Amino acid sequence: MASLRKLLGQTAIYGFTHVLGRVLNFALTPLYTYTFTDAESLAPVWLFYAYIGFITIVLQHAMAIAFFRFAGKNNHDKDVVFGTALCSVVAISLLAGIGLSLFSQEVAAFAGQPGKGSWVRILGWVLALDAIAYLPLARLRFDERPKSFAGIQITEILTNLSLNVFFLGFCKPAYESGGSEFLANLYNPSIGVGYIFISNLVASSVKMVLVLPVIRRIRLAFSKDLWKQMFAYAFPLVIVGFAGMINELLDRVVLTRLLPFDLATNNYYLGLYGANYKLAMFMALLIQAFRYAADPYFLSKPGDKSTHPLIAQSLTIFMALGGFVFLGITLFMPVVRHFIAPEYWPGLYIVPILLYANLFLGVVVNLGIWYKVSDKTWLGAYITLFGAAITIGANLFLVPRIGMVGAAWSTVLSYGCIAVLSASIGRRHLPIPYQWGRLTIYLLLPVVIYGLVTYVVCGHAGDITRYTASPSFWPFAVVGVVLYGALTVFLERSTLARLFKTSPTKS
Repeated sequence: MASLRKLLGQTAIYGFTHVLGRVLNFALTPLYTYTFTDAESLAPVWLFYAYIGFITIVLQHAMAIAFFRFAGKNNHDKDVVFGTALCSVVAISLLAGIGLSLFSQEVAAFAGQPGKGSWVRILGWVLALDAIAYLPLARLRFDERPKSFAGIQITEILTNLSLNVFFLGFCKPAYESGGSEFLANLYNPSIGVGYIFISNLVASSVKMVLVLPVIRRIRLAFSKDLWKQMFAYAFPLVIVGFAGMINELLDRVVLTRLLPFDLATNNYYLGLYGANYKLAMFMALLIQAFRYAADPYFLSKPGDKSTHPLIAQSLTIFMALGGFVFLGITLFMPVVRHFIAPEYWPGLYIVPILLYANLFLGVVVNLGIWYKVSDKTWLGAYITLFGAAITIGANLFLVPRIGMVGAAWSTVLSYGCIAVLSASIGRRHLPIPYQWGRLTIYLLLPVVIYGLVTYVVCGHAGDITRYTASPSFWPFAVVGVVLYGALTVFLERSTLARLFKTSPTKS
């Protein structure tokens, strides 16, 4: 239980940082949707940030995971491992920043946003700065310095939030209403949503400055032979990450290409999809909190079989908490929906599907620990590529036929198949005592409660649109969440008792 408490303690700090960042960025969603009420206006934002996800995988090329793995081995100097990883990331990131600056107009045209080369140049350097800062932040995680990590992340988050609010919440209204001349002069309507990217660049620059002391404190060195070993370990994870981005972000990339409408209408649906996807991101907060703590914790203990029960327990706890997130968002959707402008509410029906997809993603992330710990990352690559193939095929088949809901169901199908395949293969290579019966309960119970509550309230099980229109949802929503909570506490009573048991003090 001491190990579980330590993991949960670090998860709480990393999770708080990440949750704070996502919550504050989530707070930008109403700012964006209420400022740009035409869904078509925000389509380029969702699209460019989807492409950023793919490029980030290449720039980082899994060097943080490789650092955790090799620095945890006794025969390697962790400073040499860190320096080798950092040099690799810096080199490719600078090349990417320069390349995107030189060919910005061509890249913008390829993305379907001709004439937006200035946005590509800005985002190119956002990518470079974030990738370079990624290794020093990983070093803080490895050294178990979550407070320093949190301080840097929070500063970046607050910088980005403040600038977005300043430009879009103060300068834009001043320009449009004839308010403060000083604020009005700082706003250029031709830039529009481009202020979102400018704010991001400034915040990334601030983060880069803050991580420099971490780099200066370390005796940097580069080992070519070590880099070859690290890259051989990391390359399959790059494939995993890239294929994972296909599973996570391809829906936003292909919507404008697969929907059977004109470009303006397709952009409208992409705007709806991207805004409503933000409501499903609360599940991603839980996933990222687990990932931040689990990767360095488990990978620094290769071959330690005593961690296997802890890995199993962590998935059970994640699934239990994931059910709370699913029900909290879906059953209280009449309240949650106000985080986006009413013009975006026609897309609310995809939110429960996307929440469930992200619940499966959490399962995939936890199950993926086995191939990282056992140095069989190439198997992880094959599994994720299998999921990517399903994502591509499902989107190609479903989106032209049933629209953006097809993109949402494609995500569920992909993550579900990856989870089943990973569990089947993983049990042969690294047997972990997962509680499959209990996990199945946590996978199905939230959906059953959601279906029952929506049926009682509006007469149509799972119909979130009719449900949000009903004024009598409150008591049933509360009962649904309390019922789930009571069942969870009952099922986990022994784990909770051990977790919160006070250790005896030494005299």
